[in-house]
Amino acid sequence: MRFLIFFLFLAMLPTAAAQSAPQVGISPTVLDLGNLSPGSAKFTTLTLISESSDDILVQLTKNPIDSTFFGGHMGTILYPNSSEEPILPWIEFFENPVTLTTLDNTIVVGSARIKRAAETNILVTVPEDSEPGYHIAYIHAAPKVIPTGGSQAIIIAAAQIPLMFNVPGDVVREGQIIDIVAGTLTDAGVPINIYFKNTGTVTIQARATELVVSDTETRFEGTSTFMFVPPGKTVALEASAPSGVLSVGTYDVYAYVSYGTGEDAMETTLFVEAPGPLSQPTPLFLGIEAIEGVPLWIILLLVLIAILIYLHRRVQEF
Repeated sequence: MRFLIFFLFLAMLPTAAAQSAPQVGISPTVLDLGNLSPGSAKFTTLTLISESSDDILVQLTKNPIDSTFFGGHMGTILYPNSSEEPILPWIEFFENPVTLTTLDNTIVVGSARIKRAAETNILVTVPEDSEPGYHIAYIHAAPKVIPTGGSQAIIIAAAQIPLMFNVPGDVVREGQIIDIVAGTLTDAGVPINIYFKNTGTVTIQARATELVVSDTETRFEGTSTFMFVPPGKTVALEASAPSGVLSVGTYDVYAYVSYGTGEDAMETTLFVEAPGPLSQPTPLFLGIEAIEGVPLWIILLLVLIAILIYLHRRVQEF
């Protein structure tokens, strides 16, 4: 325990020097659960420490990882072998928020005096139909100091660590553009859908990072929305050309879709069509327009009288 607290204190040093507010150390810096088979479950533990003399509550939340996680070395090793299916519902906190309790004996590490610590358990349950590959999420710890004497609570520096595990199996991260289709021209512009199919075995996050629509006089460049694409599924990556950029006609179109560990591109022809004629609203009373020479208000009055007579007879029957 003393060795763990010493390690946590060292991890706190860079931020402690930069801020006067109390700091909370968290360990381990990565929750690596190893291999987990579909249908299995596993407990893991977080340890939290602080120098504060005040009560501290740590609120734990679970968040999806962002694109920066796979930068550098992590991207080279983990990303090609990862699934991006959502796993937040698989993670359960047994105690939340976590209260850092006072240690029986203050632990002195250098100039620091560690006065509070806590451990909390986390359960990860892997569904039977989980995809193969590494699965990763962030565990976010947001500490709050509650000073003695009824003073207002103070939010202090938050931290987050990755939780990860591997589901054994064949990971294939592949996808391809199926088609590029434009919607009809509207006052808001022209919607453009890049249809992308996941041909691999795991969920991937895809986006058209480059979209070029052009002819001899016009050139539009844009990008699409991000979409998570399960294996075997086709989704529409949505983009839009603003009003006044494109008109009715035929254009050359180029799309480049990236899904982190690969990409696909397509060049084809895009057709922008004019909106069709507005459909006529269905009359409230069918056949009214066929009665010539009779004002509409008279017809409505007759219908109302007929309804009242019917209701009056129904009341008399009861």
